Amino acid sequence: MAALPPSTRDAFHADLLLVEATCRDSVSEGRRAGQGTTWFAWEAFCSELQADPLLPEHGPDPLHLLQVFAQCYRDGRTLKNRSKKPVRASTVADALSDIGKTITELGLPDPRKTAGGSIKQPLKQLQVGMAKQDPPPRRIKPVTLTILRQAVEMAQLKSEWDRELANILVIAFYFLCRPGEYAQLRVVTRSTPFRLCDVEFYCGLQLRPAHTAPLNDLMGNDFGQLTFNDQKNAVRGEKSGHGLSTDPLICPVRALERRCLHLRRSGAPSTAALYTVNDGKKIRNITTSHITTALRRAAASVQHITGIDPLDIQARSLRSGGATALLCARIDPYVIQMLGRWKGESMIKYLHVHALSTQSNFAKQMLDNGDFTLIPGSDVPFEAIDMFTEHNQLVPPPLRATPDDEEE
Repeated sequence: MAALPPSTRDAFHADLLLVEATCRDSVSEGRRAGQGTTWFAWEAFCSELQADPLLPEHGPDPLHLLQVFAQCYRDGRTLKNRSKKPVRASTVADALSDIGKTITELGLPDPRKTAGGSIKQPLKQLQVGMAKQDPPPRRIKPVTLTILRQAVEMAQLKSEWDRELANILVIAFYFLCRPGEYAQLRVVTRSTPFRLCDVEFYCGLQLRPAHTAPLNDLMGNDFGQLTFNDQKNAVRGEKSGHGLSTDPLICPVRALERRCLHLRRSGAPSTAALYTVNDGKKIRNITTSHITTALRRAAASVQHITGIDPLDIQARSLRSGGATALLCARIDPYVIQMLGRWKGESMIKYLHVHALSTQSNFAKQMLDNGDFTLIPGSDVPFEAIDMFTEHNQLVPPPLRATPDDEEE
């Protein structure tokens, strides 16, 4: 490289910087920050033991250092685990993975792995042992229509803020949204919020973009859709929509209309997130904590009907609740997987999720089948068992709640 002309050398370095920037963009800001925080904790741990954090061959046994760090991290004795509370085995494995990735980014081999690329046996045994010691995971439950309806009806008796939050609940339920797509998160993740300019309505065959249509055209539509901009596991420019549900309060089209009308009347820009609310005094953002609180209050008031503990409800319960309603409506599991943008078989990429004829009746079906009954000790409804049997699929295990559940 030193023998090259300066202009060629400079051009190469400029391109290399572009490559590095592109590689950084492949990982969310939150994930990069988490990896960096783990590395700082690892450096502090190694400094106390006068060990090189890059784990050279002439230093202490790398496996011993990684194992002891894992135990300290699990027990809450490192900078990364500031809660000082024990963490689960999977969280420890993620921390070790962050260390390995940082070292490999420097051109060195991953100290956790063998030459064949598998996790070394001592570390694997440690992680398995920790997993066996973990307490039973807390299960989250999907939001049933009874809980959703109660939350929406309770909001109608409160402030404009509460009513706008209720609209977000309905949107998230029907569109199977991840929390970061409809509520502000504490950290940056791969999920990005839907914006005013991502919403479109149809009245018959007339297209009405939410950010440019006359205000009078934002009501009375019969189809509403969201355009994926940069949401997790979504194809940019892809669209997902719903027709009317027959219930004006629990309807994705009407909820979208009310949310967009509020933003437009508030003078919000086209790039405003759907979770933005102007309550007349100040502009506030709906967060996952607001969502969880509203859902748990509703769940508590109807617990005698649903039997669902409010503590088993989180913001992400809306996503699983919507998917479960579709399952009870006997919608093909592959279609549900496609609508929810869950990773799956490659064939799903060739299906067009925004076909109006496919989705125009889903909202009504979800409304009609949203009051499902869960199998005891599970989040799978009795009504869906036949669907798994017909498609020769195993009934999925209950969802597990983790510290990052609200973010993903």
